[in-house]
Amino acid sequence: MRRFLAPSIALAACLAASVALAASDKIIANFDSISPFGTGVSGQVVLNAMPSGETQIHAALRGLVPNTEYVSFIYQSSASCAAGTPTAQLVTFTANSAGNANFTKKVDVNLSQIGSVSLQRTSDNALLACAAVVQP
Repeated sequence: MRRFLAPSIALAACLAASVALAASDKIIANFDSISPFGTGVSGQVVLNAMPSGETQIHAALRGLVPNTEYVSFIYQSSASCAAGTPTAQLVTFTANSAGNANFTKKVDVNLSQIGSVSLQRTSDNALLACAAVVQP
């Protein structure tokens, strides 16, 4: 009976280590409204590091003006949405009739280089919300 216990413990330890390693390749950040423009905007962005060095980004947003066009930018790890120059434009999208939007995009930016993700209205470039990406 004891000879089966040691391999089981070793297997459990390996599994726990692999789960912990995989978790560090994913960061979830919440969008915070920027007043007065972004009142009511909420959502979340999930960033997944890809083996190729790219990052896959998925966002789910609520509280947008229905049928309005928005743009999202990535900011470097040393800059935030409110200060600094964007690293890259992530995506342009239109909110649905309920004021919600989802998007998924793969970018050629390493997860460790991303500091925040912005949400801006396209018509006047007003910053509505920012998701700070806290690196582990």
